[in-house]
Amino acid sequence: MSNHTPDPWTAIVTGTINDAPAQWNIVGAGGVIGDIQSVNAADAALVAAAPELLAALQAALSHLEAYDARLEPHGKTIIGTVKQARA
Repeated sequence: MSNHTPDPWTAIVTGTINDAPAQWNIVGAGGVIGDIQSVNAADAALVAAAPELLAALQAALSHLEAYDARLEPHGKTIIGTVKQARA
């Protein structure tokens, strides 16, 4: 798995359209990670939540792998999908 900027990440408004947030910087411990343009604050919040989502996915994968044999016939498909998303 590739490395990523450690959390926490925060979405900071850097631009507006018609007085509504429309451009965001995603900021981590080392500074600006990237920017996104969206009129939806939820989009920016989702990007900023990426480190926490990754941690949750890793925990879920660990639990799924522990119960792999009990999850048949769909267990291997679920685990494969989670591993692919994590990559």
